[in-house]
Amino acid sequence: MMTLHMGRYGMGVKTMREIKFRGKRLDNGEWVYGNLLKCEHKDSDSVYIIPFVTNGSFTINTLMLNFISPCYAVDPATVGQYTSLKDCNGKEIYEGDIVEAKDPYKYNSKEIFYTCEVVFTEGAAFMLKHTYENWGTVGIRYFGLRDMELEVIGNIYENPELLEGDGEE
Repeated sequence: MMTLHMGRYGMGVKTMREIKFRGKRLDNGEWVYGNLLKCEHKDSDSVYIIPFVTNGSFTINTLMLNFISPCYAVDPATVGQYTSLKDCNGKEIYEGDIVEAKDPYKYNSKEIFYTCEVVFTEGAAFMLKHTYENWGTVGIRYFGLRDMELEVIGNIYENPELLEGDGEE
């Protein structure tokens, strides 16, 4: 079975928001961005990213794998979807990114920042996952992406240490 997750335009109908994915290539470890193609076989699954091919002022997506050029095999564990949001510097925010989130409220005239992972929840929403420790107990809380000013500072695949030791309450 083959599943293609379309971005930009799905089957000729314009989508409500830009849908695209990223993943780390298996051949060289570089990030690639575009449509997600998952091929399910009885023995193993393969995941590919098909970059958007720009021709003039429009994007062409070819559906048949044999005619797709280029098409990159990616590590399934690194695949993340674009949230359709950009950070304070104009950088696209993807599932799996680590962001510094500025709380919109000040406490005792002090700005509060959280280091969070961008996750997709079972409730079908992108959220900020913040892990913290309070009196020896580890807790997790979630914030909405649109609730805070965000800056992408890394991702969970290349910079997991950014989430370590964050959030003393």
